[in-house]
Amino acid sequence: MRSVGFAVALLLVVAVAGVALAVEEKAPTAKVKVRGIVAVVKNDAGVVTAVSIKTPKRGDKEATETKVVLDEQGKKLAELDGKQVVAVGTMTEAKELKVESFEELKPKPKTTP
Repeated sequence: MRSVGFAVALLLVVAVAGVALAVEEKAPTAKVKVRGIVAVVKNDAGVVTAVSIKTPKRGDKEATETKVVLDEQGKKLAELDGKQVVAVGTMTEAKELKVESFEELKPKPKTTP
């Protein structure tokens, strides 16, 4: 009888632990800001297949390329191919930027003293 009670208790512990793991929510991902040049890849039919933001090497910082999720915002960002932008969003598990907002950075006019 004791072993039946132990088995039932063990099953309850396993069941509760399983439910707790299944319900575990992921922590919210921090917002990131990426600044660089929009780069678009298109197929032979001219359809956008990939978007990224390339940041050139500056000083000690290496050049980087941040892939962008190709959702509605990613497609809108693709319209700025070759332009300098700053994009804000969250990184997915696949290490792609899910863009929430972006803006084109216009070069500042040169002034002479």
